[in-house]
Amino acid sequence: MNHRLTIFVPGIGSHTDKWDILISRLKADPDFKEMKWMPWNHNCGLYSMKDPHNLALALAAAIDQETTLKESIDEITLIGHSMGGLLVRQAFLFAMGDYAGMPRMAWSTKVSRIVLLASLNRGLNPKNFRIALWDKFLKVWAPLRAFKPMLTQHLMRGSSFVSDLRIRWMRNFAAISGNAPTIVQILGNNDGIVTRADSVDLDQFPKAFHLSIADAPHRLLHRLEKAPDPEARYAIFKMALLKNHMENADVRIPSEGKQRIVFVLHGIRAANRDWVHDAEKVIRQQMGNDTEVVTPGYGYLSALEFAIPVLHQRPIQRFQNLYSDYLATSPGADFYFLGHSNGTYILGQSLKDLEGMRFKHIALAGSVLPRDFPWRQLWKNGQFVALRNDQSNHDVPVGILCNGLRGLGRRDVGVGGFEGFNDKDNHIQQYSFHRGGHSAALEENNLQSMVEFLEKGKDAPLPEPQTRNVGYMGLFSRLGFFIIPLLVVSIVIAFALAIYLQSFELGAGVAGLIIALVFILKVL
Repeated sequence: MNHRLTIFVPGIGSHTDKWDILISRLKADPDFKEMKWMPWNHNCGLYSMKDPHNLALALAAAIDQETTLKESIDEITLIGHSMGGLLVRQAFLFAMGDYAGMPRMAWSTKVSRIVLLASLNRGLNPKNFRIALWDKFLKVWAPLRAFKPMLTQHLMRGSSFVSDLRIRWMRNFAAISGNAPTIVQILGNNDGIVTRADSVDLDQFPKAFHLSIADAPHRLLHRLEKAPDPEARYAIFKMALLKNHMENADVRIPSEGKQRIVFVLHGIRAANRDWVHDAEKVIRQQMGNDTEVVTPGYGYLSALEFAIPVLHQRPIQRFQNLYSDYLATSPGADFYFLGHSNGTYILGQSLKDLEGMRFKHIALAGSVLPRDFPWRQLWKNGQFVALRNDQSNHDVPVGILCNGLRGLGRRDVGVGGFEGFNDKDNHIQQYSFHRGGHSAALEENNLQSMVEFLEKGKDAPLPEPQTRNVGYMGLFSRLGFFIIPLLVVSIVIAFALAIYLQSFELGAGVAGLIIALVFILKVL
C-alpha cells in the first residue's frame, strides 16, 4: 500500500479551516483514499512581526516529525496558497540541506509534487496600487516597532528572503534535474496580486506546469463554495494533485538564451546615463552579440540619501529582483558586474545576503565598501571568480564622507575605493591610483580597460598607475573619521543646551547650521 501525505498551508491572514470544503471533497474522492491530510497554520496576519525563515523552519520540522513518528510515508505533496507557497518552497529547501550547517531531512526525498495556489513566487509587487499603499504605511509603522521588519516587508519583491529563495530554488532544481518533483502553479484569471509572469522561475523546469482558473480572485482561489462553477474548479485541483502531464497547461515563458549578462550600476550624484551609456557601448563592442547589458537606474542619490541607511534598501531590492529575473530567463548565462560608488554598495550587500548570487568577473570604481569587506569568503563561496578595484587619489565621497560615516558607527561603508581592500589574493586586482576625484576611473580610456577585465578576468592587464600619491587627501580622510562625528555630537549638545537655556538665539543658530549641512549634503 502506498501511503501518501499532503501538507497544506494557508496564505497570510487566513487559516486552514477555510479549506474544509475543499479538503472534505478530496477526502471523499476514491482517487485519494490512501491520502493523509496535514493542515499547518502559521497564524500570521498583516501586522505580524514573524520572520518567514523561522516560519519555514517550523514547517520543515513539523513535517519531519509527522513523517518520523507516524506510520511510514512513501510520497509527499506540498500545497501552499499565496504566502503559503513561499513557505512550502522554503521548507523544502531547508529539508534538502541547501543551507550550511543544516542536515538533510529524510522527507525531502519523498516530495513528489508541489502545488502552488497563487503563490507569491516573485514577492509582492510594489507597483501594484494596493501593495504600494501598504508598503508606504509600513515605512511609517516599522520605526514605531523598534525598526524590526514586519512579515509583509520580507515578502516584498526583491527582498532578501524572496530573492534568496528564488535563486536557491532555481539553482537547486537545475542540479537535481530529473529527480525534481512536479510543480504546479494554479492562478485565477482575475487575481489582483499575482500575475502569470510571477511564475517565470518555474517555466524553465521540465516538470513544471501553470493552470488557469476562471473567475477566481486571489483570496478565494481555494474556496469551492465561493466558485461560480465548483465542479470545474475542483477538476483543476484534482488534475494538479494527480496528473504528471497536463496538456491544457499554459504556454511556458521561453528562455532568452543569452550567454553573458552584464549589470552596469551607477552611483550617487548620477543616473542611468553618461558613463553608463558609454560603458554599454563598449561592452557591446567588445563582448559580442551574445551579451545582454542591463543598466538598472534608481534615480539621483545625493550624499544625504547615501548617509541614511533606510534609503539604501529600495535600490538593493530592485537589483536583487532583476538579477533573479535574468537568472530565471537565462539560466545558463554567465553574469558580470561593473559598478561605481553606491552601485558597489548595492552589489556588496546583495552578495552578503544572497549566497546563491554569482558573478564571473566584477569591476568596481570608487567603491564605498569597507576595506575589510569579506571578498575572500565570497570567493570561497563561489560567488565570483575575479575582481578589479579601481581607486582615485582625490576621492572625497569615499575618502572623507565614508570614513566619517564609519566614525558615526556605519560599518557597512568604508574606504575600499580609496585605500584599497585588505584581501589581496590573486583573484583580486587593485589599481591605485587614478589621478582625480570620485569619477576619475570612468574616463573613456579606462572604461575600455575595465570592460577588457570583465571579458578576460585576471588575464587582462592593468594599466600603468597614473600616480601613487594621495597627498593631503590621506590626512583629510583620517581626520574625517573624527571630525564628522564630532560635528554631529556638537550639534546635538548645542541643541540640548538651547532647550535647557531656553535660548532662542542659540536654537536659531543650531537650526541654521543643520539646514546648511543638509543643503550641502543634498547638493553633494
